[in-house]
Amino acid sequence: MIARRISGWLVTLLALAAWAAPAAAAPQVVVTVPPLYSLVESLMEGVGKPELLYDRPEDLESNRLNATRTLELVTADMVVWVGPELERSLATALADMPHVRANVVTVGRHLPLLHAAPGSRWTSVVDETGTAHDPQFWLDPRLAVMAVRHITPQLVKMDPDNCDTYLDNEIRLLGQLRKMEQDLHTRLAPLRGRAVALAPDAPRYLAWRFGLVDARLDSTAANADVAVLELDALGYGALRDGGSYFTLMERNLNTLLATLEPAAAPLVRTASRMTVVPAM
Repeated sequence: MIARRISGWLVTLLALAAWAAPAAAAPQVVVTVPPLYSLVESLMEGVGKPELLYDRPEDLESNRLNATRTLELVTADMVVWVGPELERSLATALADMPHVRANVVTVGRHLPLLHAAPGSRWTSVVDETGTAHDPQFWLDPRLAVMAVRHITPQLVKMDPDNCDTYLDNEIRLLGQLRKMEQDLHTRLAPLRGRAVALAPDAPRYLAWRFGLVDARLDSTAANADVAVLELDALGYGALRDGGSYFTLMERNLNTLLATLEPAAAPLVRTASRMTVVPAM
């Protein structure tokens, strides 16, 4: 009888200890810029929230990270960035922080990035083959898919206890991205071949993916009636408004339509993607 009582007490104590034990802390993941942050945030839903390293677009122009951002790197379980073409101050910091480099995911190194446009700021950084690239890949939804498929296994490797959550989130996010690309192809199909003028540093991925012609790089369009296209590459405004990667893409689509097709059908926002109201 006494043995049974002791056994019962032990079971109760163990159950109370398990109930009272604090939940495992969420991994500390630092992401550099809003579009990439939004994708990682979606992958981490139900686990935790990443930290945004560069709070303002002008922070990307700095040559060095401040003490607060450096501390975020030191304490991070994972750092996700595009690469030295975009986050130059981070590249400088990582050169002196080998222990942090071990936790870094350099997304741009695993994507077929476009060559940098002549005269752009991106030409000052070259890879091992001597080639400079445009790092603003996320405006091509297909490359965003490739980025997500690269980041997910890195999250699983870092935090295997939440493997199922990461994989479920990946499936959902990839479906949203692919659906968005299909919607964009349908909506922009009538505009294929239209010429646009992009500034040297402007992202060319959206125009390239959906068949628009960059007049600066195509001599056949040099004398055409060219629309000047000004896109939001980094999406800081969308992030401040509580938006996401999809909000950024929606804003840029609206800009594109307003520039090339002023009478285009209006867009209707949804929680995860955009749809188009057919013109009557």
